Amino acid sequence: MKMTKKEALKLFKRYVKVGMKCWNKLLVFLANFKQNIAVRIEAYLHRSLDRETVQQTEGHRLFTQDILKKYEANPSGLILRVISWGLVIFVLWASFFHINETVKGIGQVVPSKRLQVIDNLEGGILTDILVKEGDGVKRGQIIAKLDSTQTAAKLKEYKEDEARLQLTIQRVKAQANNQPFIPSEDLVQKLPDLVKQEIDLYNAAIAKYKDDTVIAEKELEAAKSALKEAQEKEKFLKEQLPLSEEQATITQKLTEKGLYSKLRYIEAKKALLELKSQMSSLNEQLPKFKAAIEQSQQKIKKVKSDYDTQTQRELKDTEFKLAETASNKAIMIDRMERQDIKSPIDGIVKETLVKTQGGVIQAGQDIMTIVPQDDELLIEAKIAPDDVGFVHKDMPVRIKVTTFDFTIYGQLDGVVENVSADALMDKQERPYFRVDIRAKKNYLEHYGKKLHINAGMQVNVDIETGRRTVMAFILKPILKTFDRSFTER
Repeated sequence: MKMTKKEALKLFKRYVKVGMKCWNKLLVFLANFKQNIAVRIEAYLHRSLDRETVQQTEGHRLFTQDILKKYEANPSGLILRVISWGLVIFVLWASFFHINETVKGIGQVVPSKRLQVIDNLEGGILTDILVKEGDGVKRGQIIAKLDSTQTAAKLKEYKEDEARLQLTIQRVKAQANNQPFIPSEDLVQKLPDLVKQEIDLYNAAIAKYKDDTVIAEKELEAAKSALKEAQEKEKFLKEQLPLSEEQATITQKLTEKGLYSKLRYIEAKKALLELKSQMSSLNEQLPKFKAAIEQSQQKIKKVKSDYDTQTQRELKDTEFKLAETASNKAIMIDRMERQDIKSPIDGIVKETLVKTQGGVIQAGQDIMTIVPQDDELLIEAKIAPDDVGFVHKDMPVRIKVTTFDFTIYGQLDGVVENVSADALMDKQERPYFRVDIRAKKNYLEHYGKKLHINAGMQVNVDIETGRRTVMAFILKPILKTFDRSFTER
């Protein structure tokens, strides 16, 4: 708000009036001071010194009296000289002596890590609560326990399934590689009955494979034997056919000459036709015998292929089941470990939300809250909008914890880490800027005893924004007043 000329003149008259009053009081003080000094000097000389000493200090007394006479002759001059020299000394001191310029604010200690809410993923029956509100806890410390009966039973089941599947994989791999099945010693000791069962399965599978292979090989041998017999017969018929044809031709010529009867010619012709018929039939059978051989060979291959396919399928399915079982076992192990609820941080138990032992905890239900307590101390301070323009990152800060009298316990040093980009509103709808400050240590020390600072404690902060001379501080309100004076809208 700017001042009018009338208001400025009124303010100036008030300053002059106050100055005159101060001047008069100063004159009265100096007069009284002069009288007191003279009386004290005389009393001291007569009380403390003997005659000889008095004579020796006569010069000092005369010097003092001379000063007093000069003061009585011209009191105003002496006072003015004293004031002038004092003013000069003060101006010089005020012009060169620097003091810190600070921005003040209030704040609160906050955890460098946010409040930790302790819960349990699966829930269960709460069997024991090992801490209470206000207790300090360490990271990894067990703070509560859940009933582990069902989880332990499920974990045991998965472990047995895993061992059984591992044994099956050993058996199937032995089948696939056509090797003897020798179960591992640990499985023999753990699962003797199951080992015997797997050995029986191995022997049955190998026996079936061998039987199917033998049958296919016998069929192949039979087909080869039939083909060989047909080929030998074909060879014989091929040798007989020319002879039979020649016999029929000769018989025909002799019959025509009347040397043979016609019946004999017919018999020779009939024998030739039968031979040709056998040859034709044999030619039709030979491809069938060859096809039977090829079919038997394919059957042998199929027996092995089916055996390998079935073995690989069983191995793949078993390995999949083993992986699934191992995953479920890992989940159960993890769940088993979570039956002992542990603190994730060093801190102090703020609140226990479940207090009934034997009660049922729902999945994800909050059990307690822990305030972090570590080596880092973070402070959220509120700074007025008028001052925030001078506050920047990395500025030094003096922190005074209201719980501990700083004149006795001292203060903390810190540094500005962040200034909020926009103004916030408090409960009274007053704007402020949030300044994050990190302290260099999290405790005060008094006679060797450490006093730890906890989250929630209130603090006053002095942010050092620069250094100014005493004269600058004195002239600031005067210059500001004159800057606002003698201006009107």
